[in-house]
Amino acid sequence: LTVNARSVLREPGLFTRNERFVTLIQGEAGLAAVVMVAAVGVGHITAAYDPEVATHDAEFARAAVRHRRYDTPKAIGRGDEVGTFHLGSTSIVIFEPGRVVLDPLSAGASMKMGAAIGRIASPSGAARGVSSRATSGEGQ
Repeated sequence: LTVNARSVLREPGLFTRNERFVTLIQGEAGLAAVVMVAAVGVGHITAAYDPEVATHDAEFARAAVRHRRYDTPKAIGRGDEVGTFHLGSTSIVIFEPGRVVLDPLSAGASMKMGAAIGRIASPSGAARGVSSRATSGEGQ
């Protein structure tokens, strides 16, 4: 399904029905999940940290959910590429409660790669004076 604003309002559970590619990242802000949601027209998704991880192989439509766990975690630095949509789509980033203070954004606001969207919170829940950058993929 397409993921434009109109479709999000019209299709209940749209983000849970479309193909999803989830990367869990442990870092300064605790555990974060980067959820790449493929939409209509997306050829496939690849992981920047592992060239063997990709969606849409010949059996993809009939395949079960696949998981890959690494004995030695893959390094993903702040601002590093996590994955690529081959034709584009939407990314959702989920943080542990109280670990990140998000900047106010308007519904439907566009984001550019590398734009700051919040700061890491101190253990007390208040934002630290020095901000860290969380990033959103290009597009919505």
